[in-house]
Amino acid sequence: MKNNLVKAKRVLCVLLCVVLLLSNLTILTAAAAADNTTVDPHTLDQWKKYFGVQTEDPNDVELSTEYAGGVWTDKSVFDPENVPAQLTDAKYEGKTFSLTDKGDNFLVALSAIASNKQIKGYSTIPTDTVFVLDLSSSMRYTDDDGRSAVDELIEATNKAIKDLLSLNKNNRVAVVVYAGNTNKSFSSAGGITQITMPLDGYSTDKDGVYLIVDPETVTEWVQVRPGRWENQEVPNTNPYGLAVYGGVKNSSNATVRNSFEVSTGTFMQDGIYEAMKLLKAADPVVREGVQLGTKRLPIMVLMTDGESTLGNPDYDGNDARTDLGNSTMHDYEGNTGNVGGYTYGHRDTISFVTSLTAAFAKKEIRDHYENDPLFYTLPYGNAVMNRQEALSVLNPQRASTIQNQLWTRFLNNETVTVYNSGNNRYTVKNAASGNQKLSAADRYYVDKYFPAANDDEMLNNFEAIVEEIT
Repeated sequence: MKNNLVKAKRVLCVLLCVVLLLSNLTILTAAAAADNTTVDPHTLDQWKKYFGVQTEDPNDVELSTEYAGGVWTDKSVFDPENVPAQLTDAKYEGKTFSLTDKGDNFLVALSAIASNKQIKGYSTIPTDTVFVLDLSSSMRYTDDDGRSAVDELIEATNKAIKDLLSLNKNNRVAVVVYAGNTNKSFSSAGGITQITMPLDGYSTDKDGVYLIVDPETVTEWVQVRPGRWENQEVPNTNPYGLAVYGGVKNSSNATVRNSFEVSTGTFMQDGIYEAMKLLKAADPVVREGVQLGTKRLPIMVLMTDGESTLGNPDYDGNDARTDLGNSTMHDYEGNTGNVGGYTYGHRDTISFVTSLTAAFAKKEIRDHYENDPLFYTLPYGNAVMNRQEALSVLNPQRASTIQNQLWTRFLNNETVTVYNSGNNRYTVKNAASGNQKLSAADRYYVDKYFPAANDDEMLNNFEAIVEEIT
């Protein structure tokens, strides 16, 4: 597959290593040696600390491009009778040096080493990328090859994570997964939304593997007799979830352990809200290394295979009122109001409040990072591609007529009336002032839209998103 990601070739060039002997060249100043004369330990190998990362083997070093363009110089003084091998083996213009002076002179070695690198597509600005992934029950469906949509999503996300972390050592990633249940509010327990991988830099002992499909067995509390429960490994009755691979470690070298099973419902709004909170809690500034003081670029990637089935009228997440909608669509029909000559129903209002939270989230992230965030959306499959209300959230530049009318009323500081499936009445209105107030510019929060009709297109679009980031 097409992949124009980073290909960095490190080249370490030895520019100069000259050994000068007093008996042969006049530019070396001799020092008369007394019987008690000594020399300091040489520093010829210090370039390894400058250009590389020391491995467990003290004689080995992994070269790094972090200080590419830098020049290291050294001056070391030797007793001619104790010259290191790297000098006696040195060559200059094809000639090997020989040491014949065994008198009372010192040997002085002057060295200079520089490094450069050839670059194709390098992310110079460090990034914080949060993947917001739909794990609603429809994601368990399998194709002709017996692979579920979860399998395809994990493959695509793993490759994106690997590519992003390899672009820049200061890049960080996070994974937020969401589904939905009835009568849940923002950030509630019960498996709606989970931060599966917190925002951080990660390593893995298996190349490119960060997420896996839920294992065949899980550990649960089992009642072995009345009044006694034990933690036992049992067959996984829902092996369509997502888990963090056991060999993944964060920047503190701690193993990350999380898993999430697919669930009925699509609470997309809550996934966006949790991703916003994650980025708002992060330190946006690089605190060490060659990019010290650089502000990171925040990025959100929202993936879904369907229409939102739940929503909350409090788009800024400051309340815990009962959600609109529920896990299924059977209560969605019927009208809840009229706007601009058009009637709107539950589907319309759930999409509307979801888009309000997306606009609010991007605004909040921008204020925290003091940097314009990138917001990418990736609808997957025909189910979402054919839902106008879903596409109004994922591509607001092409929102439906009703969504445009609802936004117009909202931006004019008029009240939008909504109902939940229990016919309870709520209202949505723009904030009078302050950080909660949204503007006309805020509603067009999506920077680029990546529709994927099938598995191959989903994988390609994840790669395309990484290319956009570079």
